Amino acid sequence: MSNAATDRLDALEELLEEDGETLTFRSDSLTAIVDRNLEASPTRKGQVEFTERPLTRIELLRSDVTSAPEAGEVFEDAAGEFHRVETVRSTDLTYRCDCLLSSPE
Repeated sequence: MSNAATDRLDALEELLEEDGETLTFRSDSLTAIVDRNLEASPTRKGQVEFTERPLTRIELLRSDVTSAPEAGEVFEDAAGEFHRVETVRSTDLTYRCDCLLSSPE
């Protein structure tokens, strides 16, 4: 691992320790960064607009899961909210999941 990658990993682990949230994913607990301040992408002109649902982005270390999260899988947070994966982007260290948020009913 390069010095830059090692520095990024150290910084990410510190961020997870300070601001990470415990989530349940595939019946296992893990710590991830949860960004609840996302806004939906603007719609294109002429496109039908549906009621927006809350979006979240979850970033977790690749080493915390055996395989990449897939669209449709669900993270559950400590408040009982569900984060359904819509898209996944992979970096050398993490998976970034854009999710739809739904509260328990």
